[in-house]
Amino acid sequence: MKLYDSMIIGGGAAGLLTAIRAAERGLSVCVIEQMAKIGKKILATGNGRCNMTNLSIKEQDYRGDDPQFAYDVLKKFSVKETLDFFESIGIVWKEENGYVYPRSEQATSVVSALELKLQSLGVDIFCDQKVISLQKEGDVFVCETEKKERFSAYQCVIATGGKAQPKLGSDGKGYELAKQFGHSVTVVVPALTGLHTSHKGIKQWAGVRAKGGISCLVDGAVVMEEEGEIQFTNYGISGVPAFQISRYATKMLQKGRKVEVTINFYREKSFVEFLNLLEKLSNCCTYKNIRELLEGIFSKKLVPIFLQEANIKETLHCKEMTKEQRKRLCFIIQNFKIPIVGFNSFEQCQVCAGGVVTKEICRDTMESLKIKNLYFVGEVVDIDGTCGGYNLQWAWTSGYLAGNSVQKYTRSDRIKEQPNNVLLKTGKQHYETAKPKQFERKKKQTEKTIEKNRGKDKRKTARRKKK
Repeated sequence: MKLYDSMIIGGGAAGLLTAIRAAERGLSVCVIEQMAKIGKKILATGNGRCNMTNLSIKEQDYRGDDPQFAYDVLKKFSVKETLDFFESIGIVWKEENGYVYPRSEQATSVVSALELKLQSLGVDIFCDQKVISLQKEGDVFVCETEKKERFSAYQCVIATGGKAQPKLGSDGKGYELAKQFGHSVTVVVPALTGLHTSHKGIKQWAGVRAKGGISCLVDGAVVMEEEGEIQFTNYGISGVPAFQISRYATKMLQKGRKVEVTINFYREKSFVEFLNLLEKLSNCCTYKNIRELLEGIFSKKLVPIFLQEANIKETLHCKEMTKEQRKRLCFIIQNFKIPIVGFNSFEQCQVCAGGVVTKEICRDTMESLKIKNLYFVGEVVDIDGTCGGYNLQWAWTSGYLAGNSVQKYTRSDRIKEQPNNVLLKTGKQHYETAKPKQFERKKKQTEKTIEKNRGKDKRKTARRKKK
């Protein structure tokens, strides 16, 4: 069994960056991946285009019990440094409204470039190896896989991902390993996922896409607002705006709190402006009923739902609408409230919220503050970002930081860090592997034994001479 300087468990974005940076610094490195190939999850990002990062990174783009942790880490390997790295391995990138993609628009280009770099550095990659146990034996980490293979290294980096999309390799094993070594793990829930509602209109609106503003309310208080194209489904709402607020909804639902979403279907105008517009259109189109009027502004599937909420008949003619009815209708359209009762599973979400508690990890190195030479990177940590390349940037940065922090072990390092339970025997080869203090203690014991034996021999010789 080869003994490596560093062993990375997980061949995703964070793990691969860790391996590359460590190998660039001369360390012997192996990557243990449970899937048939490395980088499976990278291939799924950006709908197969790989949204590598985002040119606009702000503190509010990251969530967790301590979002500042992510921002501090990201300063140590920035977006610019990330793009410089990818250029150095042959990836030309392009930008679309701040979103960064490979110019090829293929995630396979990114994975292939990373794999070729790993091969050039002599990193050993072991695929189809699902880790079932990890132990620290003295100063050496030893992991065993389902295939009964054993791998060992002086340093171990847990880059297993979270629980999102287990079919791509994230099955939550990293959380188990973290707990095994005494680390705390927060409650893990799906994030960047669709939200379920019990609203009676879901059967009517399925398939509709509408631009608007969306707010997440917890116990009546707004905790997050977004805007963009909302997708209406047969279970609730989806699309980027819904994904962005979903982290707060799933966390609060897990705690048993009341969660609601309000949607503004006419965000471009204030309430008064929208009310005046509706009155103007009503006066211009007196030959229309209210359903026909609204169908000139909104999707036909949404109009009956608005009118049902406002308790207005679809056949009511515009000229017959009262001022109070118009006010009520405008308010409902701009403040359409739906209860949130659930969310999509880990199989359908893009990332997880929760993970290994950041206060137990060094933000300068990603090393455990509990176990020396143990590191955590990527999604397994209690950090998650919004849509748009932020989660991949977290993976690149945290992985690079760990790869830049692990150390190459020399002979002197190994002598210094031998475990306390090493069996000491006489003989030069055994003394060399012992700690200095243990060596001196054993040496003195041996010298005392020799002197004692010499004394016995002298007494025996003296008795023979007397005889």
